[in-house]
Amino acid sequence: MTAIPALKPFIRSGVVLLACLATPAVQAQTQTLPALGETSAAVVSSVEETRLGRQFMRTARRQMEFSADPELVEYIRGLGVRLVSGVDLAPEEFTFSVVNDPRLNAFAVPGGFISVHSGLIAATASESELASVMAHEIAHITQRHLPRMIARAKERSIPAAAAMVAAILVGGQMGSAALVGANAALAADQLRYSRDFETEADAMGIRILAASGFDATAMPKFFQKLQNQTMLHASEAPEYLRTHPLSVNRIADSESRAQGYATASHRSSTDYLMMRARVRALMAGDPLRAAGNFADAGQPDGDEALAARYGEGLARMAAGQYDVARSIFDELSAAFPENRYIALARGQLALRRGDAAGAMDMLGSIYENDPNDFVAARYYAQALMTAGRLEDARRVVRRWQRGDPSNPETWRLMSRIDGELGRQAEAFQSRAEYLVLMFETRRAIEELERARQLSGGDYYLTSSIDARIGELRDELVRYDEDENLR
Repeated sequence: MTAIPALKPFIRSGVVLLACLATPAVQAQTQTLPALGETSAAVVSSVEETRLGRQFMRTARRQMEFSADPELVEYIRGLGVRLVSGVDLAPEEFTFSVVNDPRLNAFAVPGGFISVHSGLIAATASESELASVMAHEIAHITQRHLPRMIARAKERSIPAAAAMVAAILVGGQMGSAALVGANAALAADQLRYSRDFETEADAMGIRILAASGFDATAMPKFFQKLQNQTMLHASEAPEYLRTHPLSVNRIADSESRAQGYATASHRSSTDYLMMRARVRALMAGDPLRAAGNFADAGQPDGDEALAARYGEGLARMAAGQYDVARSIFDELSAAFPENRYIALARGQLALRRGDAAGAMDMLGSIYENDPNDFVAARYYAQALMTAGRLEDARRVVRRWQRGDPSNPETWRLMSRIDGELGRQAEAFQSRAEYLVLMFETRRAIEELERARQLSGGDYYLTSSIDARIGELRDELVRYDEDENLR
């Protein structure tokens, strides 16, 4: 498969970034949406879209800090699965992740990759607001917006079409720079087209929200909040508005569409409230200040109070105030003995304090109660490793790996454990699988070749390594990932 030539320089430089990217593998159910044409399949094939998405994610993984926080990643994945399942899309066609970045943003890229910035999670006032952003990004994928935009540009036979598409998608300073020398008329035409895509993504996103049991009016409410922030701080417009431009008409249109769904008021889940508090506590530049903000927030009721106290405990732990954090978590554990997040936090605190035995008791209890609890598995394995029980840790990670094979953390941990156990060939094997999930296929092959050298002539091990090298080389050919695309 040959890449679209005009897009290559922008793919290599990582310019084709945010918003309207898609995969044809999933099909959205239809409603009355803008008629923007369906010619894109002839321009960008499914393999081509996957290749574009893989290249972007490889660049993104190098340049952005993706969260490995087990609780937060689990929650965002679960929310994403709920949204796509609500409209009968296949969850396995999507990958949801969190980027550690205080800016308010989210993006979707080919292959069903959807990422939300931690700053946006922290800024939402309800679970429906967060879900509305994710639903909007899902809609960009199901409606295949990037291929349709490329098709539009190619219909006009403009040599700078790829540059124009990249500029419009990225927005901001990078987009402005890419527009230099491009045709102004095309710029205006493509901008109008991208705004139509935003309207379409709003319409489909609202439908996804309602079908998944969330408050459909949360989308226009969140848009209005962002717009108000822009009006108050013109020089500090949220990044989301630069890549997803708003207008009065767009907000009004989304309000009108949302009113067409008879959705019951959705109450934010305890999980959402606690994960929002977790983001605010652990991703704050100053954890002591964050702890003070939680403590000064007054006395909210119910789950809001639980989340605020949990956030304060996490912030105290991050600041090294272990005794204060322990007091908070013990108090919460007594009041909410069945709350899993509190139990996990107590185990994490024991690890931070250097109490490996205590951490193993707490985390082992959670894990033994549910061996399929992969968050507990992650922390329990860490406790076992700290205590020097590497073989036990390996068994826990292996089970986690079988149930969650696409989680890079499982392979990273397994590589570390095998390395410490002296299983060098296996350590390089696991390192290779970690790199595959980072979309670093060529580097993964190099790690496997090192594993082969260290296999000691073991026939079965060597055979499995050779077979995997063959699969990855086929993947390089399939996605045209040769040297000039690195």
